[in-house]
Amino acid sequence: MNQALDLRPSAPGGEPALVTPANLILVADDEPLTRRLLARQMTSIGYQVALAETGAETLRQAATLNPDVILLDVLMPDMDGFEVCRRLRSEPHLADVPIIMITGLEDRDAYLAGLCAGADDFMRKPVDRVELEIRLSNIMRLNRYRRRRKSPQSASSSLIRMDQCGSPIPPPRRCSPASPRRAGRGGCWVSRKIGSAGK
Repeated sequence: MNQALDLRPSAPGGEPALVTPANLILVADDEPLTRRLLARQMTSIGYQVALAETGAETLRQAATLNPDVILLDVLMPDMDGFEVCRRLRSEPHLADVPIIMITGLEDRDAYLAGLCAGADDFMRKPVDRVELEIRLSNIMRLNRYRRRRKSPQSASSSLIRMDQCGSPIPPPRRCSPASPRRAGRGGCWVSRKIGSAGK
């Protein structure tokens, strides 16, 4: 699937509902029902949505569409969400795209592994609609702030990463057992510890 979907009803008069390209969300989940529910929820509040069901498709879609936010399932058949997240972070033009990881896993190691791989946020299934809407609204607001702060003298410079309270996030650095923070492509001790979990 190479195009974004607009699943919202048509506007009055039969005209298609308008969606701004700046509000594109990539939903990556191997469960068809979850993808469909998230897509309908997002389009109903004004976002444009693209769908992916495997890790490889997620990487292709992200490279092609350059979405504003990625909702990424942890457990997918070809590669897990942690590996997808690390690969996304290794691409310069995708390194600053906000990633919200979504999973049914309950353990703390999975949560830390997601953050260590480069995720910006973490939500558990079933996803609470109101909570997700608030998180996306906050992320879109921070994206606008990042764009305003981007230096006009250097189009290739990295954007300032902000948390959801508006505070700057330090640059990524390799994890160690004493400091389970975000890692580069090589991952970190948490990711190695949990490996590929089953559903």
